[in-house]
Amino acid sequence: MENLGIDTKLLIAQVVNFLLFFFILKKFAAGPFLKFVKSEKEKEKEKAKTDEEIIKAKTDWTQEETKMKTNLKKESEKLLNQAKENAEKNRLEIINSAKKDIETMKSKAKQEIEEAKKQLEKDMESKMIDLAVTIVEKSLKNYLTESARRELTGQMLNNLEKA
Repeated sequence: MENLGIDTKLLIAQVVNFLLFFFILKKFAAGPFLKFVKSEKEKEKEKAKTDEEIIKAKTDWTQEETKMKTNLKKESEKLLNQAKENAEKNRLEIINSAKKDIETMKSKAKQEIEEAKKQLEKDMESKMIDLAVTIVEKSLKNYLTESARRELTGQMLNNLEKA
């Protein structure tokens, strides 16, 4: 090999240097770099997995929120319809109660009018009797004696009471 211009000692030294360089590079540079790359890949995988979980949770949350909104809307519509029904029932009850009160007032008013009418008739009858007695007394005062006037007045009152 010396004929070829290759020094064996130098070649062996270079091979040993190369192996040493390779071992040191692998041990202190390539090994940690590969570990760093692996850890970065794992972190990326974990990040992707976490992102997927977040997206899934967000999707689930959105679906749950939509369900809750739908349920809330249904419940509010149900409560609104129920309130409308209750309001309509209350309105009808108030109307019926008012009608009953009006009928009661009408019957009381009719009764009071009848009583007032009867009282007025009694008052008119009493005044007519008094007027008739007064007319008879004044017209017959000059023509009849006191006892005859009393007797005639008594008979008139008896006849009026019978009629």
